[in-house]
Amino acid sequence: MPISGFQRPLAEWRQESINKVEPRPGVYEFYDSLEFIIFIGGSNNIRETLQNYYNSGFSAKPCLRGATHFRWEYIDKWEPALNNHMVVHKATSGGQMPECNK
Repeated sequence: MPISGFQRPLAEWRQESINKVEPRPGVYEFYDSLEFIIFIGGSNNIRETLQNYYNSGFSAKPCLRGATHFRWEYIDKWEPALNNHMVVHKATSGGQMPECNK
């Protein structure tokens, strides 16, 4: 079961879904096929970051190759929000960080 404070539904990891993301700052999460969070990240331009991951096949972060879905939230001050998401995830998952954030 996913653990997230995001209100947005999960999007499939494919180009059509990335195209719906605005080029704005925020926080994003990647999920595996069981819909568990495997990575929490943040960016000044979420669409560009997601597009770079997609184009490279996660070459910079191979542990994300199992991602099947993602979710995002637009937040201008994404760094503190990212930290908050990490704290909440760790507190609600038995002290564990997402697999690809370790």
